[in-house]
Amino acid sequence: MQVFQHIFSMFELMRKLILPILFYFTIQLSWAQSKVNKPNKILPGHTNDVLALTTPANGEWIASGGWDKVINIYTNDSLNRLVKSIPDAHLAPLSAITFSRDGKLLASGSADNTIRIWDSVFNMAKLLEGHTGRVTALLIDPSRRFLLSGAEDRQIILWDIKSGKMLKKVDNGNSVHAFALGTDGKTLYVAGNETEIKAYTIGTWTIARYLTGHSDVVNSIALSADGRYLLSGSNDKTARIWDLTTGKEVKKLAVDCWKVQAVAFTRDGNFAATGCNDGTVRIWQTDGAKLISSITAEGENVKGVAFSKNNESIAVGNMLRGKTDYGVRIWPTFIPKPSSQVSEPKDSLPSGKSVLVKDTLNVKPAKLSTPAKPTINTKPSGK
Repeated sequence: MQVFQHIFSMFELMRKLILPILFYFTIQLSWAQSKVNKPNKILPGHTNDVLALTTPANGEWIASGGWDKVINIYTNDSLNRLVKSIPDAHLAPLSAITFSRDGKLLASGSADNTIRIWDSVFNMAKLLEGHTGRVTALLIDPSRRFLLSGAEDRQIILWDIKSGKMLKKVDNGNSVHAFALGTDGKTLYVAGNETEIKAYTIGTWTIARYLTGHSDVVNSIALSADGRYLLSGSNDKTARIWDLTTGKEVKKLAVDCWKVQAVAFTRDGNFAATGCNDGTVRIWQTDGAKLISSITAEGENVKGVAFSKNNESIAVGNMLRGKTDYGVRIWPTFIPKPSSQVSEPKDSLPSGKSVLVKDTLNVKPAKLSTPAKPTINTKPSGK
């Protein structure tokens, strides 16, 4: 009888303890979730949705643009100081923005079908006109001499930045969504309104190969710093990592949202981010495709993501639904810090490999009036 009483007493004690324990863990889970879902800060300077976001390869800056036709440049550090705000940067909302690799030039594209080049102090240097649709993709080559642009008019255009002249126009067959330049400086990866990613050979403008695997439109692509891997986001609810030495898919990230609209690698390539039209941003460990953290901002449509230099935070450009607190969001990533000190990752395009034009990053940035010697045929072409 005493044994049964003892067992009964134990059950009573467990019953009394289980509710407080469950309450404690519920509170902890709720706190953790709210911690993930609350941004560190919202950067000032925008009065409408942010539609484009970029950082240079050296990670020094964040540039953003959107519906308010404003370009804002911030420091990409813990302060996120607003360095410059450019009102009325275009005549219509911005739809694309990119830095040169060293951050000395900035290019912006707009629904006004134009491209504008901004110098190292973010004054406008050139206006490029040639597209007949909204500009959606931009890329400045490492020498800062050439610019590639893509648009909803299905055209890819190669520009000479110094002269502002159109050097080549290529019909992509579908609207262009995003660009990435291979480490050889001669391979242009193009994502567009199709399931395949095209690899163009710059110069001949033939398609060297296709990266096949997505089952719906590819919205965004990003190149790892060592140039070996490409990350893509699609409407098929996945992001995929491709080995560019083989052209094969090596990892699939089961993002499980309708549209993966923004992707980015950390500078060391060990982590990746995906942003969706449902407002979620997920951080992944690329080795093993392990989910590290998930940020949920209900009702927000992610248009761009960019890691900070130390990987501790991520900048998010988004469209708001039913909200008016516009601005670039800065969120914690919860990426674990390395157990030992690691060296700063090297930029893409290591020395010794051929590039589109001579790499001049090791010298002081040239003014736009000082061209670098091209290594490809740059005779203007009307089509």
